[in-house]
Amino acid sequence: MRDSPLTNWHACLLLCLLVLCSRASQADESRQGLARFVLEWGQHGSDAGEFDVPIGIVVTTSGNLLVSDFYNARVQCFTSEGKHVATHPVLPNPGGMALDGDGNIYLSHFSAMRADEEKKPDRISVYSPQGELLRQWGRTGTGDGEFDYPGGIAISRAGHVYVADQTNRRVQVF
Repeated sequence: MRDSPLTNWHACLLLCLLVLCSRASQADESRQGLARFVLEWGQHGSDAGEFDVPIGIVVTTSGNLLVSDFYNARVQCFTSEGKHVATHPVLPNPGGMALDGDGNIYLSHFSAMRADEEKKPDRISVYSPQGELLRQWGRTGTGDGEFDYPGGIAISRAGHVYVADQTNRRVQVF
C-alpha cells in the first residue's frame, strides 16, 4: 500500500508537534528552576570540613564558599568542589552571613543554645577576609540596634547593612 501525501503530511506535523512540545516542556522546567543535585560534602563533627549546624553560606569573589558553623563557632572556607581550605574561629553562634565589597565577612549571631549552655548575646560581627575580628555591635533586646534572633543579613552596594531581626519581626538597617 502506498503512503498518501496526506498521511506523510500528518506524520510530519505530528513529529513537529512532538518536538515543539518537548522543547516547551524543557523551557517550562528551566523557568520553574528545577534543580539537579550535583555534590555534597561534610558530616556532623568538629574537625575540619565537618559541621555542627551549618547555617550561612556565601560565595567569595574568588569562587570559594564560606559556611558558618553554628555550634562550632567558626566559618569554614571550601573550594566549589568541597575541599576544605581554611577555618576561622568566630564569636559564638554564627548564623546569617554576607560579604561586603572588600570581602569582609558580616555575621549575625543569635542566642539559641543547648540546654547546658549559658545564653549568648544577639549581635552582628564583622571579620576581615583573613578572619580577624574588626568590630561588633548590638545586643539582645527590642530597641533600635538591639536584636532578638538576628538571621539573614545583606549588604547593599552603598554599604548599608540589612539585618532580619526575626523575633522582633522587623528589618533593621545600619
